[in-house]
Amino acid sequence: MLQMSEEVLDELDLNKYNATEEGRKRLIPAVRNCRKARLSFCSLSEISCSSLASALKSNPSHLRELQLSDNRLQDSGVMELCGFLKSPHCRLETLRLSCCSLSGISCSSLASALKSNPSHLRQLELRGNEQQDSGVKELCGFLESPHCRLESLRLNNCRLSEISCSSLASALKSNPSHLKELELWGNKLQDSDLKKLQDLVQRVVADEAGLQNQGQIGQLQGHYLLCSRKPSAGSVGGNWRKSVQPGDVLAAHPHVLWHSKERVLSRSKRSVAFNDPQYPKQWHLHNNLNKGMDINLTGVWERDITGRGVTVVVVDDGVEHTHQDIQPNYSPEGSYDLNSNDPDPMPHPDIHNDNHHGTRCAGEIAAVPNNSYCAVGVAYGSKVAGIRVLDGPLTDSLEAIAFNKHYQVNDIYSCSWGPDDDGRTVDGPHPLGKAALQHGVIAGRRGFGSIFVVASGNGGQYNDNCNYDGYANSIYTITIGDVRLVHATGDGLHRRPHRHVCCRPACGGDGGPHAAGVGVGAIPRVLSELCNQRGSGHPQVSRGADSYLERLIMRNAQHSHPLTRTKPLSLSSPTVSAADLRQSGMETLEHVAITVTITHPCRGNVEIVLVCPSGMTSDIGARRAIDRDPAGYQDWTFSTVRCWGERAEGQYTLKISDHPEPSSLQYAGVGLLKLCKLTLYGSSMSFSEVKDRQKLVEEAMSGEFLDGSFSLPCPPGLDIPPEIVSPFTSNNLRFLLLLGCFALFWSLYYTLEVSLAHLDLRGLLCLRKRRGGHRARRGRQGRGVEDAGEEEEEVDSGGELHAVLDSKANAPLSNGERLLT
Repeated sequence: MLQMSEEVLDELDLNKYNATEEGRKRLIPAVRNCRKARLSFCSLSEISCSSLASALKSNPSHLRELQLSDNRLQDSGVMELCGFLKSPHCRLETLRLSCCSLSGISCSSLASALKSNPSHLRQLELRGNEQQDSGVKELCGFLESPHCRLESLRLNNCRLSEISCSSLASALKSNPSHLKELELWGNKLQDSDLKKLQDLVQRVVADEAGLQNQGQIGQLQGHYLLCSRKPSAGSVGGNWRKSVQPGDVLAAHPHVLWHSKERVLSRSKRSVAFNDPQYPKQWHLHNNLNKGMDINLTGVWERDITGRGVTVVVVDDGVEHTHQDIQPNYSPEGSYDLNSNDPDPMPHPDIHNDNHHGTRCAGEIAAVPNNSYCAVGVAYGSKVAGIRVLDGPLTDSLEAIAFNKHYQVNDIYSCSWGPDDDGRTVDGPHPLGKAALQHGVIAGRRGFGSIFVVASGNGGQYNDNCNYDGYANSIYTITIGDVRLVHATGDGLHRRPHRHVCCRPACGGDGGPHAAGVGVGAIPRVLSELCNQRGSGHPQVSRGADSYLERLIMRNAQHSHPLTRTKPLSLSSPTVSAADLRQSGMETLEHVAITVTITHPCRGNVEIVLVCPSGMTSDIGARRAIDRDPAGYQDWTFSTVRCWGERAEGQYTLKISDHPEPSSLQYAGVGLLKLCKLTLYGSSMSFSEVKDRQKLVEEAMSGEFLDGSFSLPCPPGLDIPPEIVSPFTSNNLRFLLLLGCFALFWSLYYTLEVSLAHLDLRGLLCLRKRRGGHRARRGRQGRGVEDAGEEEEEVDSGGELHAVLDSKANAPLSNGERLLT
């Protein structure tokens, strides 16, 4: 019936028919009346391919997908099938020939058939065959064809080597390919071989967009920095490129998944006043007047726990590592200058004398004690490094590089800066910066995770809130404000001024408390080899949950919720059940994040409150009186840790209020909630285990574990190869070039001087004298007495000059002549 029917089937799957192998083979001609034919695992051979090709050559052919995987077709069977591929009636888009006992001969036949007919083929799967390098080389002939429209090519487990990578790279380079997917895993390929293909792709993309590739962005694989290229004056290519926007080219390119135009990020430094260089005035370290109003470190120092073995890198405007209080603890291995692209992070002076922020933070963390100079660092036994990045335009890619720079050397990244603290800014790390933070937490410190510490800012004077700072509310950072290790809990953290001793001009701000908190964070690193970023400890509110669960509360623009001014908008999430938690592996909460999209004419009037299942309330989005921005919130994430350690089951409620000012008619519009997503980050620890951990923390306050030899059990870290650092930077090469030019010119000058010093000028002067004497004698014979006298004076003057020159040479003249004096 199938063979006789003229109806076109959507799919023919021979495995669905309860028939013998011979019966299934008799059904093969029915493929001419179907769009998708599944003939895998049907024990087909080259004879079956002959029957299949004969059926497919019928006019017209409706077949679009043909699956023949896991049949012993061999090369002869594929050659029979190629007859159909050469047919002008062939409209096949997908061909799967995995595990069909094929060799390089099949690739040659396929390439020849596909080149002879303008191909509609989009997907070709040849996994599990033994094409080897010779077969791939034949297949590359088809890839070089201008008729090739292949988008997916799978060559897994085909016994390929680096020769195949070179052939593929050459083929893709010669023809602007439509290829979007290329699978090569399971072959004997090295990272260097695959890098050839990767470099080719990014170079082709850059050329097509009229940009210049600057290489990979930091440690983010697959992310590249493309910069504009300045064409030469009057060049035709440059004039053509003016009408082509690189963003349009990148958006339409099949090899580009994401692109973003960089802009300079606004980041303000957070500093502290250092008004006294003496240690007794450092009341935050030991306060004898008000007991308990310090960070209680002196008892830890007495047990020789000072941060030894830990490296803290200050990501800022540079570190003056020659400073007397910093130089002994300076770590050049973890330092770099990203603004000048050289290994020395020494700050550069400016007209405002303002590039000392990083040096102050470094001194606050690891200033050397007992050197009769300045003050004492909080973790004076630790090493301190510097990454200079804030002394110039800061971009997303530069920030990403800084977050992962030397991340196998540095343990803690101190970032005492962030968006503007003006009570109206909503900003944070951009896509590359976010990816770098996540990558550092996962791969830094040999897999234990880098620790990122940021400052909460100085926005308390504007009634600001840390949740509008994307660095402070990130789950990958630890936020510090006023010497307290906190997270953006949404409680409107108010900061009071904090003064520190330093050897620089006094400055106020949050940098000092932040630096002191970084030093405190370096102390526990000595007590235990932490297994990951979360090991920063519950006393500090750790980061990076080991499981997460997402729930979409509302996402439908056609049913946006208006924000009324009479009562708060209340939204409840779907109930998080025990089955949901088992699937995600979560039992207890750590971070709760809410992502919203809200349009509002004055976003500072909006207040957002989250109620957890336990009844814990968190004001995650406080009102901001001076924020009059009409942009609202676009996919902005608020987070809280007030529910830390609680059970994750239950329902979460979000309350959004609009508090307009009665006297203002300018912002009378109605706000709309367009998106609301709940994300839970938690731990697999049970509620009882969390309580036991809290009890352990309370016991640790007695000093029981304050022993440098004490450590918690932890698996070994990842075996990560050391970072290859080139000893020659652009600045070093520039200096060597100038030095070589100077040496060359000095050599030429010295050679010329020596040559002139040994040049014999006496012969030239003697010749001039003889010629002068002959002219004088002729003058006396043919002229009067007066003319003869004048000639004698000329001869005498020449003779006197020659005598002076010759006296320096101190040698007799030739031919026995004497000078007239």
